[in-house]
Amino acid sequence: MKLSCKEIVRRLPAYIEGGLDRQQYRQLTAHVRSCKHCGIVSDSVRHTMAIYEDRKLLEFEPGLTQSVPVIPHIGK
Repeated sequence: MKLSCKEIVRRLPAYIEGGLDRQQYRQLTAHVRSCKHCGIVSDSVRHTMAIYEDRKLLEFEPGLTQSVPVIPHIGK
C-alpha cells in the first residue's frame, strides 16, 4: 500500500523514534529518500525532537526573554 505524503508526515515521530514495524520503516525510508518535501519535513521533525530532548538548549539566562524586542509581523 502506497502512503500519501500526509500519512507519511503523520507517522514521522514513530518513524524517527523507532516505533514502526520493519515493513512500515522500509516504506517510510524509501518515501522520505525519494520525496524532497517529505525529506525536508523529516529532517525538520528530527531536529525539533532532538532540541526538545536536550533540555539544556531550551534554558535561557534569567531576563533574556524580557530583553529581546518583539517585532510585529507586518504583511505586504
